[in-house]
Amino acid sequence: MNAAAFIKLHGIVQGVGFRFFAESKAKRLSLNGFARNEDDGSLTIYVEGERESIAKFIDEVSTGPRLARVSNIEVSWKNFSGEYDDFYIE
Repeated sequence: MNAAAFIKLHGIVQGVGFRFFAESKAKRLSLNGFARNEDDGSLTIYVEGERESIAKFIDEVSTGPRLARVSNIEVSWKNFSGEYDDFYIE
């Protein structure tokens, strides 16, 4: 079943290659969407695709790349929109 999720990550999530890490994981799981750094130092990720793949993605980004330190993760499940045809870094 298709779904979507907004994921907000807090901690040391900028300047550690996190957006590229997210892109790699999303593409491996056939998920579409985007990752973008926010002015408050957090990282926002939007993904859509198979709900099971999104759950796996969330598990993987909850720790992130080696130099990242995720202190908090917020997940908001959404309805699948199909508006993205790839995963983008903003």
